[in-house]
Amino acid sequence: MSQGKSRIENPVELTHCKDHRAYYVALSRSFTAAGTVIVQGFNARKITSGISGYLRQELRELEILDEITRLRFEGLLPRSVTGLYRRRLLRSYYAWKTDYRDPHHFHPSLRWDKSQGPRVPSAVVYSEWRPSVKFTQKRKNAIVASGQHSEEPPRKRAKLDDIEAEERAIRLNPSGPGVNRRIPMGLKWDSCDYSCGYDATFTILADLWLDDGRKWTACFHQLGSILGSLGVSLQKVADGSISLEQARDAVRRMLNSVEQAAFPYGPNDTSIDKIAAHLLPSRHCGNGMQTCPSCGFRDTKTYRVLEASLTAGLKSGMSYPVGVTLQQWVNNYLGKGKTKCSRCRAMGSITRMVMQTTLFTVPALMIFDILHDRLIFSEFLVFDCNGRAIKLRIRGIVYGGGRHFTARIIERSGAVWFHDGITTGSKCIEEINFRNVPDPLTLHKCGEKTAVSVIYARDF
Repeated sequence: MSQGKSRIENPVELTHCKDHRAYYVALSRSFTAAGTVIVQGFNARKITSGISGYLRQELRELEILDEITRLRFEGLLPRSVTGLYRRRLLRSYYAWKTDYRDPHHFHPSLRWDKSQGPRVPSAVVYSEWRPSVKFTQKRKNAIVASGQHSEEPPRKRAKLDDIEAEERAIRLNPSGPGVNRRIPMGLKWDSCDYSCGYDATFTILADLWLDDGRKWTACFHQLGSILGSLGVSLQKVADGSISLEQARDAVRRMLNSVEQAAFPYGPNDTSIDKIAAHLLPSRHCGNGMQTCPSCGFRDTKTYRVLEASLTAGLKSGMSYPVGVTLQQWVNNYLGKGKTKCSRCRAMGSITRMVMQTTLFTVPALMIFDILHDRLIFSEFLVFDCNGRAIKLRIRGIVYGGGRHFTARIIERSGAVWFHDGITTGSKCIEEINFRNVPDPLTLHKCGEKTAVSVIYARDF
């Protein structure tokens, strides 16, 4: 046996070697070519006819894993590329590299070609190892024969047949051992009872909840009973007692019981603004008094202002070449009068009243229905509440079109993740950084879909 040894004089007999790998083992033991003696002829086709498809795939995947390691070391790999096992890691890598081409340093024989079949490895269900009944019985008989009647405590088996649940547990527990980042979790689309409207909205809210589950559960309860139920369900997801899809379905049943026509089952559409209105029921956060800027007339009526769910639009028929920020829209909304001055009208002129607003609170969560594509999504919205500046941060955008909804999740770091319950399922794909977008108006589009709502929330 010469495995692992080097020989000055190395006679080899290659006739019965199975393949090129056996040839390599035998010939690589030699110090020099001069010291190598091939005893008799051999089948040259074993080293000239190419390698099997399985081995070529193995070598290619090893090269790609090496490339993933390099990209992660250099900080060029998005956080969506992850996996506890090789195939899931490769699938997430290919999901990021949709236009993937093998790097130039790959050997030509390892480059992927369409004729070789699918590039993305199929999903694998990993099963746990179980000892055979025969082995177990032999061990039991040996224990009895030795007089040791006390059995060993049963070992806890690792549950490996649900890799997706294990990865989701990591995303739900970002402070766990060895974990220094968080990957947003997504909802899988229900193809029987269309769920894309809920998937898009709840994926954003679930990522928000992960900032501080205890605080957001309490906050959700304060904002509304249905939203409070979502907070409780998300806690069950974090505990591992239910799936994220089960949490969605529980809240969906509540919405359906409140208004069946707006929240139907089956292959029917759901309105995003209806979801927002029921999650954040009408509750004003301040009072406003109107004053005429022309004649100084002061209206005695008190108006209710600022709700957690608002519709944001701009005047139709007007041009907005550079766009209007959502912060500017909010300032205009809070300062714009509801009526025209009755005193000026009696004198033959028309003057819009100005609202003087006093906020006694600011919702921790706000959802804006977007009705114009020239609204620029501000990173922050700042409100003056009793002389104190309250800041809300953008956390997600919902897109609609073609009877389907998708979402972008925006983390506090500015990282933007894309989610589509049909194509990405429980995954979210990292795209860009919100602060590096060259033209903020481009955020109104996501593929063929258009922004229909944007979610802002307070930092806890």
